[in-house]
Amino acid sequence: MERTQAQVQVNAFVRSVYNWMAIGLALTGAVAWFVAHNEPVLRFVYQARWIFFIGELALVFMLASRVHKMQASTATGMFMFYAALNGATMAFIFLAY
Repeated sequence: MERTQAQVQVNAFVRSVYNWMAIGLALTGAVAWFVAHNEPVLRFVYQARWIFFIGELALVFMLASRVHKMQASTATGMFMFYAALNGATMAFIFLAY
């Protein structure tokens, strides 16, 4: 069966989206592991947990409202920052399990 140009472009786009999500998930896991195994950083995150939580929510709302107005590099950097911040806030799951 012959693929049309549109199908090829859609498949490439979907593959790209999944690759970026895998990179973000890997960064989240790496940061969570680092924070969970570094006691001074873990204490800092625990003491400032509300700041991390509110910062994460603010970043999500800012990204959602301005993603169409940003350059791709800025959006990518903010997504990576969000993934790292999410990893720091999720580090306590490593300790629970």
